Amino acid sequence: MRTLIDMRFLSVPGTGIASYSEGLISGLEKNENLSEDEFIFLIPPGFEVKNPYIKLETSNIPVVKIQQHILMPFYLSKIRPDVYHYPHFDLPFGFNIPSVITIHDLKYIKIPELFYRKARAKSLLMKTIMKDSIRRVRKVITVSKSSKEDIINVFNVSPDKIEVIYEACDPFYRTIPGSASFIYKKYDIRLPFILFVGEIRPHKNLNHLLRAFRQVKYRDYYLIIVGKTYRNYREPLGLIEKLCLQDRVRYLMFISKEDLVHLYNAATAFILPSLYEGFGLPVLEAMACGTPVITSNVSSLPEIAGNAALLIDPYDIDSITDAINRVLGSTSLEQTLKERGLKRVQEFSWSTAARETIEVYKKAYNEKKN
Repeated sequence: MRTLIDMRFLSVPGTGIASYSEGLISGLEKNENLSEDEFIFLIPPGFEVKNPYIKLETSNIPVVKIQQHILMPFYLSKIRPDVYHYPHFDLPFGFNIPSVITIHDLKYIKIPELFYRKARAKSLLMKTIMKDSIRRVRKVITVSKSSKEDIINVFNVSPDKIEVIYEACDPFYRTIPGSASFIYKKYDIRLPFILFVGEIRPHKNLNHLLRAFRQVKYRDYYLIIVGKTYRNYREPLGLIEKLCLQDRVRYLMFISKEDLVHLYNAATAFILPSLYEGFGLPVLEAMACGTPVITSNVSSLPEIAGNAALLIDPYDIDSITDAINRVLGSTSLEQTLKERGLKRVQEFSWSTAARETIEVYKKAYNEKKN
């Protein structure tokens, strides 16, 4: 079986699909059974892979652009794979190769009212493209049971066509002593603080988090927000001033992975009060660093967190406030969440994800033959 895995999203660092591609590469690199079949990575120039059984093809064809629908059919006819894996929902047109796509979430379709008018209109186009891609592929991979249910309900797809393969966090995220001193010296961030990590988008629910934080009874705590703004959405940043929280809330647009691991470690708690997530990777990153997690009881988040997080109703400001107060006010609860989180994160690995992904390729290939 000759499988082409499209890793061109590595050219868009910082995106969820780039992280997914990096994780899948790391898992496949460690797989000892790749010699049984032929695996080809389609990668942007400048990337390397260490496994000798993985062949590399470089390409400058842009992702999520009209050009790929024109150029990819020619490229695929040259490579002639038995199976093609594209890690997004907009499968290129113009070829007849058994294919697999990965759909990470349906946020634009499930909650379009939270996005700009242009994005809401875009969601109709996305839904059309996604429906066509699902129709054309042999298998759909998604990253949580919650997302699988969303795909089934929205597109009326057979459950047998969809495979759930969990993501994992980068092993780089781990417990590190001395992080508080490092963060203070480099960023002048004082303890104690709670941490939010994620792109500044409406569904991340930062407005409710800020209002909840204003009500927290432990006034010596800071809130640190890390994440780039999405397009022109800056409403939460304006709300910081409106709520007179400038002295208690710190916003960092960008922080390197090397520094983020220290920030996780130094935080008293991590909070992700999203209204929708396809997976919720920062939950696992925080757990891997031994940081107690507070997160929402909706979409995939309770599924990923298990019993290792304190769950809140993200639509209820008082629920968010109460959860923060509980964690900050109880060292025993803090320790319990820390221990459970460190255990929970071990249940996810890219090696497992890679092995399960290969099985999906085989199913897609054998379905072609039958």
